[in-house]
Amino acid sequence: MASNTSWQQQQGEQQDGGDCIIIDPPVDNVTYPPSSYKNVTTEEAAAKISVSSLVMALALFGNCLVVTTVWRCRRLRTPTNVYIVSLAISDLLITLSCTWVHLVIPVSCLH
Repeated sequence: MASNTSWQQQQGEQQDGGDCIIIDPPVDNVTYPPSSYKNVTTEEAAAKISVSSLVMALALFGNCLVVTTVWRCRRLRTPTNVYIVSLAISDLLITLSCTWVHLVIPVSCLH
């Protein structure tokens, strides 16, 4: 027990949380944004923006194609295809809400 107590004292302040002990780790060496975002060259930013834009365009085109195909052809409205359409719609929402961040980061870190 004595070695456990000394280890906890070395790690920082401890708080009593009932049955368990919560240890606050030191946070003196955390930096934001991460160092990988710093000093992005123009060529790297152009490459990241090009690849991200291509992926976004292909995702939007492909998923819209799936939705419109099943929508227009009545015989394709099977339970399996309806499930695939729901997956395509969720992928569209993820593409529209998340992937644009990969376009903003390289531009904001240009020096």
